[in-house]
Amino acid sequence: MFKQFSPLAERERVARAGQIGFYNSLMSNMDVFRTTTDKAAFLSGLVGPLGPFNLTYFATPPPGCGATKSKIVTTYGEKWTAHYFASRYESVDPVLRAAHDATLPIDWDHLPAAAEGGEDFLEDARAHGIEMRGVTFPLRDGRHRLAFVSLQSNCDPATWRARLPGIVPDFIHFALAFHTAMTSGDADEVAQAPMKLSRREREVLDWASRGKTSWETSVLLGLSEKTVNFYLRNACQKMNAATKVQAAAQAVREGLI
Repeated sequence: MFKQFSPLAERERVARAGQIGFYNSLMSNMDVFRTTTDKAAFLSGLVGPLGPFNLTYFATPPPGCGATKSKIVTTYGEKWTAHYFASRYESVDPVLRAAHDATLPIDWDHLPAAAEGGEDFLEDARAHGIEMRGVTFPLRDGRHRLAFVSLQSNCDPATWRARLPGIVPDFIHFALAFHTAMTSGDADEVAQAPMKLSRREREVLDWASRGKTSWETSVLLGLSEKTVNFYLRNACQKMNAATKVQAAAQAVREGLI
């Protein structure tokens, strides 16, 4: 006997699938990412299955590189984005202020009290249909560049709190990989010789790009977990990457795996 179709149940099913899909979706569509000029549309395609969410990526230029313009990619839409900057809300946005000093993920439910002008911003955001529920991951790379990736939710509070634990682990990997993909081809990067990775280094990075743990990779390759971690550390050092996620994202982007 077939179960009656429920739009709500279907949305929940898709949301649960999406909770573990940010990182793998990015890695699977890296060729599209490389060629598309509309990064916001790319992000919208990744977040779409999750529900009423928005993604924002922000990165300052590396100190001393001569660049002054920050990178911003968001799915909020042109109307709100233009209004946000025209109103100079970046100076009072509590998420942005918290991200500058944070090293751990920021749960918007625990943001510090709004600074002067912050309450007006919060009221204006709600008037535009944007709820102050979300999570932000601050990032600092090897060139001392400040970046963060935010996921904003327009779900009801109870639904958001229920989804959050399933979203966070995968989204941390996504944030690192997306930042690496956004910055690895920067013109302000110092020119380097072509990257040379050993066969084993490419293999372990390839499996890391598919979301495999070191133990799972060791089983697949017939190596010890310690040996897998050795190759991952070597690859990270060669690519000046802080984590295997960043190294894998850069390797995919540069066609090394």
